[in-house]
Amino acid sequence: MGKGIRKPDIVVIAVIAAMAAALSALFTLYDTHRIAAEENGDKRLIITKDGDITGSYALDEDILINIGEANVCEIKDGHAYMKSADCPDQSCVRSHPISDTGENIVCLPNKVVLKIETDKAPAEDVPDAVTY
Repeated sequence: MGKGIRKPDIVVIAVIAAMAAALSALFTLYDTHRIAAEENGDKRLIITKDGDITGSYALDEDILINIGEANVCEIKDGHAYMKSADCPDQSCVRSHPISDTGENIVCLPNKVVLKIETDKAPAEDVPDAVTY
């Protein structure tokens, strides 16, 4: 067995540190562009059913929205949530209300998606998804 830190160990540590720095920069860039897009554009609730957009609503208006015969969504105080659904698991109804760009609520049995977007398109160099 060797003693101390060897040259290959230093290379591995340097590669890991470089990857961590790159990921940190990417997350910072993404957040900066997301915040700028939210400040420069109005946030909207986009509703899709079976992959087709069925509606687009400003989050600053309080409204009750019927989505087909199975789901009811409500926008209230700048937040959107699924008020009711006829699906068996009710996970969409129990989901936390959404209000930030990129958040969504999905009702899989009824193929309904609620998603928050901004009017302004994000810059092209911004990743379309980030996992924390």
